[in-house]
Amino acid sequence: MEEDFQNFFTMLGKTGPALVPFFKDANYKGVSFRLQAFTREDLGICYLLPDDFFVFSSSGENLIKTIDKLTE
Repeated sequence: MEEDFQNFFTMLGKTGPALVPFFKDANYKGVSFRLQAFTREDLGICYLLPDDFFVFSSSGENLIKTIDKLTE
């Protein structure tokens, strides 16, 4: 996915390879999601698959805000 979104993330400030070459599993409020960090400033690929949807974000903070909205 990193290569597929290279142009998008370059526009957002990505200058080098991901900090880790794999996705990590995470959980917030009982919602599982995956993330791959590109920078220490919270730029990366974050996504979750609730029900029949695909939710994509370029930062963990924004994905957590989305989860907050989805679980209201």
